[in-house]
Amino acid sequence: MTKRKGITYYKTRMDAQRVADTCIDKPILHFGELIAAKPRVVEYELGYAVQYCISGAYYPQLEG
Repeated sequence: MTKRKGITYYKTRMDAQRVADTCIDKPILHFGELIAAKPRVVEYELGYAVQYCISGAYYPQLEG
């Protein structure tokens, strides 16, 4: 696991998916509106990151 600029990156997709599964339907602030998180795993050079929703914040930066 690596952290950079407040975002956690996981070495494996499976590790990131486990975290994403814990975030499903958590309330998050998305463009000023409170919505239920629909997380997804996104691959980057640093590893796999969990995004709360498309165009949304990344774990663990919960806004809501």
